[in-house]
Amino acid sequence: MKKSKLLLSFLALAILSGVSGAANAGSHGYRGMNMPPEQYAAMQEAYAEAGRTIQPLEQQLYARQAELDALYYKDIPQSDPKSQALIKEIGELEAKLYAARSEMRAKLGDKGFAPGRGAWHGGYGRGMHGPRGNCCW
Repeated sequence: MKKSKLLLSFLALAILSGVSGAANAGSHGYRGMNMPPEQYAAMQEAYAEAGRTIQPLEQQLYARQAELDALYYKDIPQSDPKSQALIKEIGELEAKLYAARSEMRAKLGDKGFAPGRGAWHGGYGRGMHGPRGNCCW
């Protein structure tokens, strides 16, 4: 009897913790930013538009970095022409990503989202976190 009460108490605590966490996670979205739905929709649109450019670049960058890592683990030196080509391509992809992110920030600024005010930082500090605080770019 004691074990079943203990188990029920544990399950109730686990369920309440989960519900509490889900409610807290939802507060970082639209409601947490205190902006009108129209402004939130404009921000989502800007992120979606930028994502169509940024996501493929990030995928290419990840693939090239993985290729370079594979060469490194095969003990192929950085002076190898293939390694040098990958290093150059990684640098070019990083430059394109920086430009795309800067363009996105400029568009958000044009729509009235000021940097550092939670509009694109989501209140999480450094970096671009999007409207839900979990964006990778």
